[in-house]
Amino acid sequence: MKLSVVTPCYNSADYIERCIKSVSDQQGVDVEHIIQDGGSTDGTINILKNYADISVITESDTGMYDAINKGFNRATGDIFSHINSDEQYLPQVLRIVATFFENHPDIDILFTNVLVLQDDASFVCFQKVIKPTKTQTLLSHLSTYTAGTFFRRRVWEDGIHFDTSKKALGDSWWILDILKAKYKTAHKNQYTTIVTATEKNLSLSDIARQESRELFETAGSFPRIQWMLQFIYYRMYKLINGCYYQKPFSYSVYTKNNTQDRQTFNVTKPSPFWMQMHKLKSLDYYANK
Repeated sequence: MKLSVVTPCYNSADYIERCIKSVSDQQGVDVEHIIQDGGSTDGTINILKNYADISVITESDTGMYDAINKGFNRATGDIFSHINSDEQYLPQVLRIVATFFENHPDIDILFTNVLVLQDDASFVCFQKVIKPTKTQTLLSHLSTYTAGTFFRRRVWEDGIHFDTSKKALGDSWWILDILKAKYKTAHKNQYTTIVTATEKNLSLSDIARQESRELFETAGSFPRIQWMLQFIYYRMYKLINGCYYQKPFSYSVYTKNNTQDRQTFNVTKPSPFWMQMHKLKSLDYYANK
């Protein structure tokens, strides 16, 4: 079973090498890594030239989701996934994902957990996800991370692509299409991916707030009245299912100062809460619904 990993990038010289290494060091699995570059001018291209085992395409695009679509259209694997240039896979996780799909031929999409780190690779929080629902996705935010999502080729061939008119929350619209098509999904309680918390995260941008409003307005009048109940239900469901608890653990990633070997970090007091102020401010709209 072959996995295709797509990475959209543009002027990603600060991160792209760490991302590439986290894919190339996966063992026991057949992986192709497609870098869809939008015409970087910051030295990214020179870095990419050092890696002969990746597929690099440099061409203009209309944004991140257009680049992802272009990458998946070129993919040859059985299982698809994508990570951004500032994200990494944890060790040996792609073999685990491949094995899961081999053992569960009826599952179309797999959701997994992620870790959120600072730019220096220090720990911010763990994010244990649950399978998404239409109401939750429309009214609040995704209960999953695209960086920890894997799906079969047939989903893509069925035409479930990213909406290129969206610039920040296309993931949410993609999930809504998944739910509408009634694909069989599963969640595996496994950390597979790290997400870097930076001020440049699109999910925290003004355009993300605008697209959040669009999602919310799509829900109609009755679900909007039920927003607070839905919010409480979502939090309680996660609490009951252990999403806010994690024993001390360690993780190994590539860092800004070391792109040759993974560095291991120990977390003695894991937290599920992303307490950055700009993250909290991004929820202002929902607090005033």
